[in-house]
Amino acid sequence: MGIRREKVAKIPYFCGAKADIMYLNTMRRLFFLLMFLPAMVAAQGLHRSGSSPEELIPSGWSHQVAEGDFNADGHKDAVVLAHPTDTTNVLAIYFGSEKGKLTLWKEYPDAVVNPNETTLVDTELEVTSRGVIRIRVSVFLTAGGYGSTWTSYAWRYQKAEENADESDFYLIGKDEHWMSRMSGEDVVESYNYITCKCQRIVSNAFDDTVKPRETWRRIRKEPLQRLGTVEMG
Repeated sequence: MGIRREKVAKIPYFCGAKADIMYLNTMRRLFFLLMFLPAMVAAQGLHRSGSSPEELIPSGWSHQVAEGDFNADGHKDAVVLAHPTDTTNVLAIYFGSEKGKLTLWKEYPDAVVNPNETTLVDTELEVTSRGVIRIRVSVFLTAGGYGSTWTSYAWRYQKAEENADESDFYLIGKDEHWMSRMSGEDVVESYNYITCKCQRIVSNAFDDTVKPRETWRRIRKEPLQRLGTVEMG
């Protein structure tokens, strides 16, 4: 009785110049894929609506969400700060409905300063009981400086009855903080653009015996700035 021999498919083997060409083509495809992957992810865009903040964010995006009633209609709204990539961001406002659905109202691309080789950036979102959005941006210099700063921006929604285009979020206040990592000098300036006053407090983060010095001054009244016209950071 003879032995049955199964046919085995031959696996092509390449060597020499042909193998080099195939390797280069594969590496070229991989290079372009890695180069354009962040753009492909960013191109997805925030979802236009959803029943919860989690439904608004594309997969793979880091993000922060804060909720509150921005326009005093009794429905819960949401502000989203999302990062499609490590060096891009988009701030978005969603208004809620009676049925609890969140619908995108407006987007503000790169509303917050982005990190780079010498700067680290951290953000915090908060909504007050009165529906004011507070966005705190902390900046830390890893080279070329001896200080760390944070700035907190207060944005309030104002509805324009006559011109709907004027309905937007306006900057009504700002707190600026700066501290020297060498001397410990700590300065906080709080601006109120409604009352046109600025409070300045100087202290020392390294020496509790230094008594804080508080001063006040008037600031010139200017038209309130709209969200998206100020790079926060």
